[in-house]
Amino acid sequence: MRSQQKLDALQAEFDIRSEKLKQMKKALAIEAGTAVKFQLEHQVLDEEAKLAYLNDELDKLDSALQS
Repeated sequence: MRSQQKLDALQAEFDIRSEKLKQMKKALAIEAGTAVKFQLEHQVLDEEAKLAYLNDELDKLDSALQS
C-alpha cells in the first residue's frame, strides 16, 4: 500500500515538473535578454535532470508493484 502511495506522489510530482518544464521552454523560446535566457537554460537543464531521476524512481516502483 505504501508503495502505491509513493508511486502516486511521485507521479503527481512528475506531472507538475513536466508542466513546469514545458512552460520554461516556452519562456526560453521567446526570451530576448541574454542574462534571463542563460538563467532559464540552466533551470531547464536542472528540471530535466530532476525529471529523469523521477522517471527512474517511477520505473523502479512500478516494477516492484508488478512483481
